[in-house]
Amino acid sequence: MKVWNEAPSKQDVEALIRTFFEKLQAGSLNDAGNMVTHLFEDWDASVFTLWEETYQIHEIPEDDSFEGNEWKQAAWLADLKIAGAMEWQRATEVDASPVEDGDRIYVGLMYRDEVINHVGEFVITQSDGGFGVARHSIQIG
Repeated sequence: MKVWNEAPSKQDVEALIRTFFEKLQAGSLNDAGNMVTHLFEDWDASVFTLWEETYQIHEIPEDDSFEGNEWKQAAWLADLKIAGAMEWQRATEVDASPVEDGDRIYVGLMYRDEVINHVGEFVITQSDGGFGVARHSIQIG
């Protein structure tokens, strides 16, 4: 997990989120999951739900259950991409250059080159150790 000693720039945060999605696209679920903290303990469930609502629209899996683990065969993630620019919701009205604790970043997604109705939501967190990025959710937006 990346931790900055000082408030990172928007560009630094967006680069981290892009790398997170690149790792997902490469099928590296654990590497992507370890890049950020998670506000909820639903990482596997979030990826499974994304698989249900993207891959299963185009293909019929042999086993579509969570327990079946077919969704963990991550080749389907190669078709997942970021759609357009990331959107920021600042924690305060001040559009300061460094990010602030509580700032939210929304990432639109594409699957098989079509924009889908899912967004990744991330939030800037600050603790005694510094600043980080947490995944809030990847869900229907």
